[in-house]
Amino acid sequence: MNAAAIIVGIDDYPHLDKLDGSVADALETVDWLLGIGVAPERIRLHLAPRTQPVVPAGVIVRDANRDAIWASMRHLQNNETGDILYVFLSGHGYYLARSGPIFLAQDWSADASSRNLDIGAYADYLRGLRFRNVLFVVDACQNRDVDSVYVSQIRGSPPDDASVDPRAENGLLLCCATEQDQYAPIVQGRGLLTRTLLAALRDAHMNLPATAGDALVFNWTSGEAEIDLMPLYQHVVTPRIRLAAQNEGHDQRPTMTPFGSISHLWRFVACAAPAMDTVPFEVDAEPLEGLDTIRIETTPPIAPLDLPLSTTPPMPFKGVAPKGRFILARCNPATGWEADPRNLDQPSAQSAVKFLFNLRKTPPDPDRDGYKVRVIDVDGAVDETLASEDLSDSTGIGEAGAGSPRVVFNKGGFDVLGNGAGEPALDRAVREARARLRTSLQRQGRTADLVMAAPGERLADRIPNLRVDLPEGGVPAIAGLLSDEPLVHVERLGAGKIDDEHAIRWSIKELSAHPFLRLDPGAYRIVVRPPWGEAAAACTVTDGAVAAVQLPIPVGRPPLRNRGVDEDVRLIPSQPTLLGVAIIELGDSVAVGPPGLPLLVKDAPEALRVEPYSNLPWSEWDMLIGAGRLQAVDLPFALRRLELASETPEIQLLRLALGYAAWAQKDLPALSAFIAPLSGGPYADSMDLQLLSAARTDRRLATLSGVPYLRWAYRLAQCYAPGAWPLNPPSAASSWAVYTEGARDSETLARLGADAFAEAVSQRADLHAALRSDEDPVS
Repeated sequence: MNAAAIIVGIDDYPHLDKLDGSVADALETVDWLLGIGVAPERIRLHLAPRTQPVVPAGVIVRDANRDAIWASMRHLQNNETGDILYVFLSGHGYYLARSGPIFLAQDWSADASSRNLDIGAYADYLRGLRFRNVLFVVDACQNRDVDSVYVSQIRGSPPDDASVDPRAENGLLLCCATEQDQYAPIVQGRGLLTRTLLAALRDAHMNLPATAGDALVFNWTSGEAEIDLMPLYQHVVTPRIRLAAQNEGHDQRPTMTPFGSISHLWRFVACAAPAMDTVPFEVDAEPLEGLDTIRIETTPPIAPLDLPLSTTPPMPFKGVAPKGRFILARCNPATGWEADPRNLDQPSAQSAVKFLFNLRKTPPDPDRDGYKVRVIDVDGAVDETLASEDLSDSTGIGEAGAGSPRVVFNKGGFDVLGNGAGEPALDRAVREARARLRTSLQRQGRTADLVMAAPGERLADRIPNLRVDLPEGGVPAIAGLLSDEPLVHVERLGAGKIDDEHAIRWSIKELSAHPFLRLDPGAYRIVVRPPWGEAAAACTVTDGAVAAVQLPIPVGRPPLRNRGVDEDVRLIPSQPTLLGVAIIELGDSVAVGPPGLPLLVKDAPEALRVEPYSNLPWSEWDMLIGAGRLQAVDLPFALRRLELASETPEIQLLRLALGYAAWAQKDLPALSAFIAPLSGGPYADSMDLQLLSAARTDRRLATLSGVPYLRWAYRLAQCYAPGAWPLNPPSAASSWAVYTEGARDSETLARLGADAFAEAVSQRADLHAALRSDEDPVS
């Protein structure tokens, strides 16, 4: 195996608490490396203390101070090349706001804080060495050395050689034991990452969960297999670590970050899998012209095989499969053909296996040759009371020239037959007929919907079996301005579990216009998920009947803009600030404030809620208002939205929030796409955009931990209630403020507003001064 390794395990820190298990992690890693074929002389092992059990022959134990570790790095740079480099670090670590995670060498101390390895900088350096791929494992804490409100005096130490740049063709997979601000607990004398990772790599060929089947990449011709670490880490290593930590009362979330070439391929071969016993198999289909594809799957799972391959001839295919596994062959015939049977299986393959699929052309079926359109009544059944004369004017029944699609009446609707016409003409005819029918039904005042079966589909498979009803208040009660957003999730329930991966999503507008659905029989959960909360209703769907379910109104605190505006509430503008229009809640009333805030409110109640106003019908806006940040957002989709939107203050605000989301999701390269350097503008958050734009260039984004810097919400809250901290909920974009007895008169409120504005201007100057200095900006 053309590979090398640097393994570091440090239990003995002279100036820090001693650890348990780091040396054991390193020794187990060495055993695993030798087992997969790494030559002992290419493994550079650093231990502290060095007085440990005898290591395998040929492996030299070295010191674990920073200079010794760097010497091993330089040795690789000058003397080594290969397919893969393994770097495992186990010991103490910190997270620095300035640069990210660091690993502490044995000689680290408060007075020698530079004796560390800046993980981000070393990831770049390692990707510049002459190894095509690098596995970089850091089994260490990422807690901060000081509270986040203080500036750390530690600086991450990069490699001594700054001339090595990352190579575009190289890939690196960085696996860290925790997220930032987390500890990596010792459980049963060991850390969790290294031992869980090595156990998963050793057992990957044995019994993977279905979600991690792609982790075992099997060669169906030779019987050899490789382990793709990315699905293994995501679906096996991470869940096991989180569960083990939770059982000990800890929250530990390991991370995996690809760099370079593997970030595009999303595949990282960590090593070859142990040899597996195999059995020969053969798969064939006759006649071959009727075949589209055949898929071979196994249980326990491995990456499936899709046939035919680019072989000559493509069938029959002869290969090998893992011995003793359940093998399933699924046949997908070509259009106009049928397979008998569709699936063939071998429960426990112990000897040669042969699969043969017999294919035949689908016999002509008049019921399957055209489009079938039916009218569905309010109960979800075909409206068989419709007569031919009810439909003839709207659908063109009886109009049929030679070579043109023909529309014929059928019970409860009509069929559109090809009549010698091509597919484009047939598609156009059915669209026009359906549009005319909908117009006719509306003109007649009928409450009905349409269902359609395309050529080759059975009408019975399209008849709905679920009706979704809206609650009192209709669309606004559920979605507000988000009627076009896919807020309704239909999730299949099975064995007490939710299949969210295959959930179907609709918008409220779609369901209000077309409330009938066709689902496979089973139990379902209908969930409404706007940004401010969620609610669910359960139902059971069967064939032959139409179940009904009413959409629940989501619990939570919807944005104020959903409630409309009470025109009778009077708001008096006072001293101007940078904020534009806002919505103010006054008891049960909602009013929109004009530009120029803070606002003085006559006869104010005991509690206020203040939100910026926008009529932008995007879920991202309501998410920002309700949570203060964009959480689990689809970054590429949101970026496309922003690119098409006109530049307005709220769009700029969303761009800031998306930049923060990109940082929170560890997608640092995406930041430059989301945040453009902006000058000041007529809205409160232009300085935030400038701050974040500057911070992305020198990796100071961690100073924005917690809620983003949307300081206008704090200023506005302070105008109404001085000292009303902490805000509840702690959101930077939606603030509650409780009045104090001394702030009821207009004069006091105006003075407090001016003071808060002056304080914000001072904060802005301090933040920009900090960016220009060598210190981190402090919240």
